[in-house]
Amino acid sequence: MKKALSKFTTAPGIAAGAIIVLILLFFLVSILLLILTFVLPADAIEREIRETFWSIPFFLCMCIFLGIAMCCMFASAFQRGITAGHRLKNVLLSLLIAGILALSLWFSVINPIRDLPYLKSPAVLLLDDVRFDWEPDSESNSGGSHYLVGYDAQGERHRFFITEEVYSQGHRDWEIAYQDYHGNFNMQAQVRCLPHTNILLEWEYWVEDPAGNSP
Repeated sequence: MKKALSKFTTAPGIAAGAIIVLILLFFLVSILLLILTFVLPADAIEREIRETFWSIPFFLCMCIFLGIAMCCMFASAFQRGITAGHRLKNVLLSLLIAGILALSLWFSVINPIRDLPYLKSPAVLLLDDVRFDWEPDSESNSGGSHYLVGYDAQGERHRFFITEEVYSQGHRDWEIAYQDYHGNFNMQAQVRCLPHTNILLEWEYWVEDPAGNSP
């Protein structure tokens, strides 16, 4: 017992304990931020920004835990006395965890961090062939997600989440333009956005016919 306790009184043991305590405190703060994201009142855009950026600490903690789990699982695969079947199982599990870690780190931590400078100066895109799409819930035909979709000058497709109200108005305008121009028209939009997280901040759209006239 004394030998076990003595391990934690050494300099490395104290440092390891301090790191664990800091990680746990950081995790508790990240949970608090995550709760505040859903509790504090906000409009749709502000809420989406909060969910994206205030959740960075939480997902960073999750990535740390996944990294620790991956290392432990991979190390256990090469312990003495372990069978070949268990070794293969542990290696495959560690690779699976590594894949989840990489995806979580990229989409939930790195991309939001890359978009931090754009909070003050959003990217501006001019989109062609703009449409308003709706993806229903898998369990029902109601609800679902709504998107503004268009293509930039390089032909790259962009899709932004929008509210049901914006979708209803935009889709109604698109249908009116379709009837007015008998389908021969181009709806364009200028959007201000966060490019790496695809958060739409401001937008305006208009309709042009092949002659470049508006209805």
